[in-house]
Amino acid sequence: MQMPDLNLLRIFDLLFEERSVSRAARRLSLTQSAVSHALARLREMMGDPLFTRGAGGLRPTARAEELAPQLREILVRIRTALSPPSFDPESSSREFTIAAGAYVCRLLVPPLVVLARAAAPGVTLRIVNVHQALLDDLDQGTVDIAIGAFEAIPARIKSLPLFNDAAVWVASRRHPLAGSHPDMKLLDALPNVSILADYPYRPLRSDGAGERMRRRAILGAAPAADNAPLSPSTIRVYDSETATAVVARTDLVAVLPRRLAAARAEEAGLYLFDTPTDAPDLELTMLWHSRFTEDPGLAWLRGLIVEVSAFDARPAP
Repeated sequence: MQMPDLNLLRIFDLLFEERSVSRAARRLSLTQSAVSHALARLREMMGDPLFTRGAGGLRPTARAEELAPQLREILVRIRTALSPPSFDPESSSREFTIAAGAYVCRLLVPPLVVLARAAAPGVTLRIVNVHQALLDDLDQGTVDIAIGAFEAIPARIKSLPLFNDAAVWVASRRHPLAGSHPDMKLLDALPNVSILADYPYRPLRSDGAGERMRRRAILGAAPAADNAPLSPSTIRVYDSETATAVVARTDLVAVLPRRLAAARAEEAGLYLFDTPTDAPDLELTMLWHSRFTEDPGLAWLRGLIVEVSAFDARPAP
């Protein structure tokens, strides 16, 4: 079999990740026809169709599933070996991928983008959600940095605490109790919005090592049993942004991260009660693979994230 060149390996990698010729072409700044032609060459070299078309896009064959992690590891090692000893933000056109949930995206991503564009106008930040294959993505270099609340972090994954966030009861400013000082028992008995702690906060897997890093929910309630009836007074949602939007337009109350509630209070018309909650503090952490600790570009990006986190972690009102 003829050895494919590195450009073909990169195209295969993105086709496997994106499951779409058009999206892969966009990421590569190529035409769709150029990517289709490259795929035809790959199929000929590998002696396998590699991808078939389905309702949801391209579907990898068994051979592609087998090749993908090995080729990605090769690409990561080559990228690391060829990385320049320094990083110039002003002239760089590098793409960085950050995995973060809705809470982190609302608090940190907007100011991070402002800082990054000012310092490095040619750099692209790609934000993806945290999903079950996060450990695999960190191992393979598909995700450069992850931000969230994590537990049982493997030794090969470096971590840096960013800030802690407490919890606060919130309601719409039109709520009858807004402006008062009710006790926790009264608030707890009101119709409320709760945040599920189950999906998508299942263990984050690394199939190769059998590891199960855990992701903590952002102030999530304990998951109900499958046959447990849903209280008519309770709305259950999967993230704090949705809970915030529901509270702002209804008579429901909720327990939310204080910094998110404070950031949304003016625009969403929220009232923050001074009543204590029994929800534990949440520690937000930044993760990256130890293999890339010395990467100057990622060191620069981690520094920006720390800067934004310190600024955004000022005492909330």
